[in-house]
Amino acid sequence: MEGIWIIEEMYHSGKQIYPNTIVAGVQVIIEVDPAGYENAEKITFAVTDSSAILPGFESDVLKTTFSVLKDSIVFKQKGDSVYDPRANEFGRKIFLDKFEIIRFPREEILGLKSRSTTIRLINQDYLFQRSFDEIFHR
Repeated sequence: MEGIWIIEEMYHSGKQIYPNTIVAGVQVIIEVDPAGYENAEKITFAVTDSSAILPGFESDVLKTTFSVLKDSIVFKQKGDSVYDPRANEFGRKIFLDKFEIIRFPREEILGLKSRSTTIRLINQDYLFQRSFDEIFHR
């Protein structure tokens, strides 16, 4: 689960949705995305400190911690994160929940399913490797 996972599709209460992160403050972010996934929203997992950075919905990212229990994952707002109660309210409603981890036959794909939300992710490292292999005809 470590690393960056690109959101391929996302449903909430039966309707397709997609985050749109708006970064607060002034900062320069240079990202390289695999072909076909430019400007795609991501979830970044850091297993070493059990943290995850989740995308926003017309707001900044949501910094969380996570815990994995058997085949489920629970996201919780980081204790040191201070948010305006209205900022990323929808994102907190979506993500601060317990999700079942859905494993696919292809390990580069991962699913998360809560009571109201389903997310399908693809591993960014896999996409970069696939692009590299195509360029060099491996």
